[in-house]
Amino acid sequence: MAKTVLVIEEGMTSIRAAVFSSLDELASVTVPAGADPLASFVKVFEALRPRFRSFSTVIVSLPPSEIRMSSVNVPITDKRKLDATLAFEAKDLFAGDTEDLILEGLPLGEGRALVAATGLAAVKARVAALRALGVEPSWIGSSLFSKAIILNKLTNGRAALVDDRSITASAGGRPVFFKTLKQAVDLKMALFAMKEDGIEPDEFYIMNDAFRDALASSGKPLKPVAGITADASLLAMAEQYGQGLKDSINFLRDELLESSGPSPERRQIKISFALLAAVAVLWAGYSALRYRSMSLEAASLRSGLRESYSELFPGETRLVDPSRQLLGRSKSLKDEGGIINEGVDLTGALKAVAKASAGLDIRVHELKAANGRLTARAEAPSFERAEAFRSSLSGDFFNGVAITDLKASVAGGVTFNFDASTKEER
Repeated sequence: MAKTVLVIEEGMTSIRAAVFSSLDELASVTVPAGADPLASFVKVFEALRPRFRSFSTVIVSLPPSEIRMSSVNVPITDKRKLDATLAFEAKDLFAGDTEDLILEGLPLGEGRALVAATGLAAVKARVAALRALGVEPSWIGSSLFSKAIILNKLTNGRAALVDDRSITASAGGRPVFFKTLKQAVDLKMALFAMKEDGIEPDEFYIMNDAFRDALASSGKPLKPVAGITADASLLAMAEQYGQGLKDSINFLRDELLESSGPSPERRQIKISFALLAAVAVLWAGYSALRYRSMSLEAASLRSGLRESYSELFPGETRLVDPSRQLLGRSKSLKDEGGIINEGVDLTGALKAVAKASAGLDIRVHELKAANGRLTARAEAPSFERAEAFRSSLSGDFFNGVAITDLKASVAGGVTFNFDASTKEER
């Protein structure tokens, strides 16, 4: 009997699912989204189990609201190498709370790459829900990044595939752009972004008429996709599974299937940074002590330093001169950690932001400056003013400015993140 794969795509208000065997759709259902992943999956299983009592494999696409995306300029074409470089880059790539984010990279060619992220808690919730139903997931990602498989079967040129939920663009058989769509303004933003990046499609393949009118203004050929009766997202995920999920965006980690606790590596990193901070404080205190060595407190402070050093490094039994040994430790940790004497000229950065936003009615929130970089959340009256702000900000003070998460605001205008690196950082 052929293996069956259950493909589940979570949406904001509904859940689509289908059972495939060798890309043949055996059954499909659409059910209302539940209050949590378990409630949603129960509805899917109840709808399918009159025909299917079990499934060989289950793969899940997370809802768009739980996926964060950013683009980076990096000359890496191998996904494994890209993922390795992103391991500790969440704070540089995404604004706001980045604690416990799972990052996945996807090379786009021409020195560019897409970075997708989701919360560890979101993935854990899906694993726990499926386990409660007696199955183990094989993959947890997003259908958004699978649809290039369908597009590449239609053309090898510069084109885009549009359905009622997303737009995917590729060039030369390689994906170059992804964006979820809810309304026509989202498509307008996508077309604007692709044009600015020089990857504007020469033609559009449309799965349905959801955005036909919005695409008509592009002046490019619109080609209906014939011969596909299954849902595009579910079919693309099933085909990617059939190809062994090679180079796919997969947030499922082996340790999540083995244990729900934080990894020892993450705990060790946090402990190491705490020790670094302690060493920096101790060394600062001792530097002040050297200039007051003739005072009556010198002996007491030196004794305290010796005791503190022994507590901080209990494994080092040979303590001849704590000041010199602490200096050596400090220099070593400075070279390895790279967290001492880093920063941003905050005054200069704020002046540059104020100058760039003059006359554009830009509102800046959550401004953060660290490690030679400036990140912030901002609002603009329009897409054009957001782009004008980015262009103005790229000047004498900043070497490069990137805008990510550009979205239409419910209150009008647009919201976006911007990431700027200083001349000194480069």
